[in-house]
Amino acid sequence: MSNDKQHRNKQKNKRKKIWCKYNNRCAYCGKKLAYKNMTLDHIKAKSKEGKSTYRNLNPCCKSCNNLKANLSLNKFRKIIIKRNNIFKSRKGKFYFEK
Repeated sequence: MSNDKQHRNKQKNKRKKIWCKYNNRCAYCGKKLAYKNMTLDHIKAKSKEGKSTYRNLNPCCKSCNNLKANLSLNKFRKIIIKRNNIFKSRKGKFYFEK
């Protein structure tokens, strides 16, 4: 097997593990995610020297990923609480914090 193919397989396996991290749900809003629609969010943004490691990646829906952008979790929480009743009912906790 070529190194290129091994790398792709390794990345695919990593992506599947991240998808399963929170039972195939967005780590932030809890929305059920189809594998093909999942995006990966860097908890600590790459632009702020975050790495692409399992611990720094969360599965998330496109809406949450676009809204979070490169914000810290605390800044993202403040914005999302104002916009979304799900977060208000969970007392400001993300899905992965339940």
